[in-house]
Order: sequence, then structure tokens, then C-alpha cells
Amino acid sequence: MEITEYIAIYAAIVSTIVLIWDVKKFKSDRSKISITAGYRRAFHPDGTETPSPEFVIEVVNNGRRVAKIIEIGFVRSSGKEVVVSIDRFKLSETESKFFPIENSFLQTNKDLSTVYCRDSRGQISISKITDK
Repeated sequence: MEITEYIAIYAAIVSTIVLIWDVKKFKSDRSKISITAGYRRAFHPDGTETPSPEFVIEVVNNGRRVAKIIEIGFVRSSGKEVVVSIDRFKLSETESKFFPIENSFLQTNKDLSTVYCRDSRGQISISKITDK
């Protein structure tokens, strides 16, 4: 083997490693939404805490890009969706947003099993409801 063949093999290995690195970087460089729902004590902007726990949906962007949320809702045990918010909003990197849910809504919809969030890319994040 001549030196040019060794250089060609080395260049092929390095370019393959760079390609894998770029694909990994591209896949991780997007928004990653997580959603949870349950009873929590809420804090007001002035730092005071609510006297009793409230049922809250929390949406968090754990990704590296801005997430555009287009819909938040519940899924009934039967599989039917119940939309609670279609107000579009953006979440920056590591930003979270809370949505308090009225107890009267929960009392009239006792068969809610899951909460979901849909973003502008069509990705859906789901989570089981805790502390119902």
C-alpha cells in the first residue's frame, strides 16, 4: 500500500465520524417538550403560596430551540380528546408554563386519564395524570 491509500482511508474514517457527529448534533438541536398534571401548591408572582393545592398542567421545554405550543388537552379513558387550551404560545429553552384547571371542570370530567400537548412540528407529548 502506498501512502496515498493510507491517507484516503484516514480521510474516509474522519469524514464518517464527522457525519455521525453532525447527525447527532442535528437530532439534539430541537425542542423537547414534557408535560405533567397533578395537584400542586402554586406560587404567585409576589412569592406567596396558595393556601391549598391546585390542579395544574405544567409544560416544559427541555430542548435547545424555541417550542411553539399549539394545543393542550386531556384524553378521556375512552380515547376522546378534550382540548383545554388552543391559545398558541412559545417556550424558550428550559422555560416552563403552568395552567391551573378549575375544580369544577375536573368534577364534571372524572374520566380524564392523560394530559397531552401538541407543538407546531406535530409532536405530541403525553403524561398520565397524577394525584387525581
